[in-house]
Amino acid sequence: GLEMLNVSRDELFKSNAVSYYVDPDQRKRLKDDLYETGSTPPTEVEFTRPDGTLFFVILSSTLLEFEGQKAHLTYLYDISERKKAEEAMRESQQRLSDAVESIGDGVALYDADDKFVFCNTAFRGNLEILDDVLVPGTPFETVVRAAGERILYKNDPDGLEKYVPRRLAEHKRRESTVHYYSETDSSI
Repeated sequence: GLEMLNVSRDELFKSNAVSYYVDPDQRKRLKDDLYETGSTPPTEVEFTRPDGTLFFVILSSTLLEFEGQKAHLTYLYDISERKKAEEAMRESQQRLSDAVESIGDGVALYDADDKFVFCNTAFRGNLEILDDVLVPGTPFETVVRAAGERILYKNDPDGLEKYVPRRLAEHKRRESTVHYYSETDSSI
């Protein structure tokens, strides 16, 4: 903890622990939990150093007896780099989302496992009837089958059974396709 806080051992023992917490109420909750249950689960905490710099840790404490006195053993694991990486990823995802949203045509993105990630407003507007399947994690095949059942081939089960494997094959070959749905007067 001394290196993380950038303080000497004497400075640490002379200081008030609450001064290191960005949220003093969080320290109170953790301390209350520690004395109530004997331990605190690993918890993300934002700390501040005496020089004012902020950093994040995972904190875990256990109540124990040391040399005949109650004490608590606290583990701190610095996760500042992970938090920076998470923030950079959020910013990158927002830039990607903004770029896709600016495209006038309907665009849907799927991950490497062919699970739906997100789509732009134009895509969703074209296919409001599929709102219940256009949720993150839905397999591509489920979306294709729903589009076939609800729009393209709702009165033609034989056509649906031909469409789904054909569309999946196109997708597997990564062919860009546009499908026109006359009932909704939309294309994707």
